[in-house]
Amino acid sequence: AVQQPRMRPLARDEHLQYLPVRPASLLKLCPDLANRVVVVNGVSKAFAMTGWRLGFAAGPADIIEAMSNLQAQTTLGPSSISQAAAVAALEGPRDSIDMMVKAYRKRRDLVMQIAAGCPGLKLQRPDGAFYAMLDLSEVFSQSKRFGTLGEPDQAFCDWLLETEQVAAVPGSVFGAPGCVRISFATDENTIDRGLRKLLTAASHS
Repeated sequence: AVQQPRMRPLARDEHLQYLPVRPASLLKLCPDLANRVVVVNGVSKAFAMTGWRLGFAAGPADIIEAMSNLQAQTTLGPSSISQAAAVAALEGPRDSIDMMVKAYRKRRDLVMQIAAGCPGLKLQRPDGAFYAMLDLSEVFSQSKRFGTLGEPDQAFCDWLLETEQVAAVPGSVFGAPGCVRISFATDENTIDRGLRKLLTAASHS
């Protein structure tokens, strides 16, 4: 990025990460990029405020001004109530974040444990947030129902919701065809039942 003067890096410093050492900030690693990097974040995940729909950005004045002008013509601005709640969250104690990280790490490990028992499934261990991207390409390739379809992950997710009442997002929408994204932002019992239903359905399709 340093050698590409027209590149505008977009960075996000996330609180919900499970590595033993916190990843370094891009600006700390490459301070020369300070006039180009835009850092974005919000209160949705770290403070469990997804419904408040509030995020923020910090970066060079010209970029922030352009972003503000665009937002003024599209979404106008966030509600005053959301802003007050976000200030309280950002200025308040961070104990709840540590509790959530511990809970999500445990749920992540449960997903990894269950997924390990599914032949043909590939899963990169998530090191942050509360999503897992299941690579079911090999499973789909052997499927009578989905193996010949152009977007088997899309068809599988539709079928899974209709037949098993399990919601998942096709990887195709993220540029990862053949994959299925799940969320483990729920209790362990629901994760266990839902993921086992998903994997059983995929393996027997």
